[in-house]
Amino acid sequence: MDVKFTAQSVEPRIQNTNKSPVVEDFDKECLKLTGMQHLYKNKLQNFSQKRGLTLPMYTCERDGPPHASRFRCKVEIDGKTYESLEFHGTLKDAENAVAKVALMSLCQDGAQEDSDSGLYKNLLQEMAQKGGLGLPAYSTSQSGEVHVPVFVSTVKVGEENFEGKPSRTKKQAEMSAAKVAYFTIKEGSQSISTRKRAPSCDLALEIPRDIATSSHNVAQPGQSKDYVSRIVSRLEAGKSSSSKRIFVCPRQPNMTIPKESSVLPISDDQWVAFSFETGPSQ
Repeated sequence: MDVKFTAQSVEPRIQNTNKSPVVEDFDKECLKLTGMQHLYKNKLQNFSQKRGLTLPMYTCERDGPPHASRFRCKVEIDGKTYESLEFHGTLKDAENAVAKVALMSLCQDGAQEDSDSGLYKNLLQEMAQKGGLGLPAYSTSQSGEVHVPVFVSTVKVGEENFEGKPSRTKKQAEMSAAKVAYFTIKEGSQSISTRKRAPSCDLALEIPRDIATSSHNVAQPGQSKDYVSRIVSRLEAGKSSSSKRIFVCPRQPNMTIPKESSVLPISDDQWVAFSFETGPSQ
């Protein structure tokens, strides 16, 4: 009995487990778009319309004699230009070649865009829930021509509304609004926290004239509070009719002090102390 074996070629399947679901969806879409070698131009047109981009515009150059001409093309989409490096025997092949270059690049950009969109929306939602502000609510308006629409989204977080920049798709517009809201709320929270930690410049001490600012009274970095405590303990011993008024403030960028006052050597990188003399009636 004769047994025949048929050789079959088996292509290895490589799985990338590091890809996110968003990127995998884009990979599947791009695989469909690039599956037919001679339909790149049509697929690029459809992809541009679906993503709200401007329609492709081709420019080609010709090389060689008329009977053996070669062609190479460029295509512009949404302000970006894509170029094929190789020459081709027909104009159709040259256009499809550059369409493939543009299509593959746009697929990668789209996957990154969708990944960023989910990132900022998730971060904003998490921040809002932790702050007791509820879920962010998005509203989007559309303007412009039908084939080149413009979307602007606004997201409401608590009682505040945040508007994103004009975008070509609704998804991009929501991502932009979420990004604006996230960083605005984050910076605002940090500013409020800083203001709560910084004490006001309301500490005023009257120091008798006979208390000199000697070397052992000079505060070391980070010890200004201890020095102030020592001064207060000396005040309990008594006061004179003529005294110095000393103010101790947290150091601020570009801070100013009264012209009549002078900075004391107890100042350090965290605190500033300055004084001026007052008469009996002051």
